[in-house]
Amino acid sequence: MARTSVAIVGAGLAGLTAAQHLIAAGHDVTVFEKSRGPGGRMSTRRTDVGQKFDHGAAHFGVASEAFAAVVQTWLDADLIRPRDAHPSLYFASAGMSSICRHLSQSLKIVPQVRIHSLVHHDDSIEVFDDKQTSHGRFGHVILAIPAPQTREILPRESHLQQAVRHVHMQPRWVGMFGFTSLVGTDRPDFFVTHSNLHPDDSFEIIRSAGNEVGSAFVVQAGRQWTQGHLEREPSDIIELLTPIVCAALHTDQLPNFSYAHRWRYAFVDEPLGTPCLVDRDHRISICGDWCVGWNVEAAWQSGDALGRLLVDQFSLD
Repeated sequence: MARTSVAIVGAGLAGLTAAQHLIAAGHDVTVFEKSRGPGGRMSTRRTDVGQKFDHGAAHFGVASEAFAAVVQTWLDADLIRPRDAHPSLYFASAGMSSICRHLSQSLKIVPQVRIHSLVHHDDSIEVFDDKQTSHGRFGHVILAIPAPQTREILPRESHLQQAVRHVHMQPRWVGMFGFTSLVGTDRPDFFVTHSNLHPDDSFEIIRSAGNEVGSAFVVQAGRQWTQGHLEREPSDIIELLTPIVCAALHTDQLPNFSYAHRWRYAFVDEPLGTPCLVDRDHRISICGDWCVGWNVEAAWQSGDALGRLLVDQFSLD
């Protein structure tokens, strides 16, 4: 079997899972990530005093036996543990991004590079960043990024354009709040609250697990609230969310740390309906949680399916 050079755009769980299969089969893999490191929507933000915030996926559950087997390896590696009050849900002791860092240890990761376009050649496909700098030619390219970004990068002539055209993803504002002392001790690990400003919309407040300094909470704003404030500045979002958070936690203490992050593509309205897709003519494939769902297991299922499919395909080429 000939070695195939593969470029993966996106260092989230789906792309890294596909990469594991390809590396194990002896192929060359390069992962391009627009952020500083792997994680995608399993990212973790940390403060100078040691607080951490899983501001994408804060925890995850397990539905399938196949994913349960993978989760067991993460447990054995001491990457994750069950939430105390909700043992069916798992969190990462060192932050959710630590799972992706673990999976990327044997990979070539190129950080802070935003792949913008692909050019198809007879024997390869070339990747260019947003400054029109070429990052080389590859035998295959995997797009493991949200559907709207996938549409932007896919060549117009690829049949995958038609497949992802009607996939819509919703944004979400997320607030991170750190307190120097323990607050909200009378509340569950995570709960849903409402605001007098938006009584019909919910805010999910999650205690960031595994913190040893004070209290840390992640606030995931509801769909209506996010849409109504989508283009506001992060500082405006913090000003609006702070009283909601403090009221929900029954505290007069103001946070010592606060930050807001806007996920433009947080979750999918209606999944694609298939774990992955491949355009063999253009040497491109796609994967991501949005193909089959909107959670951690969906991301793994998509990347796992694509990795296995490509290994089989490359063995026949």
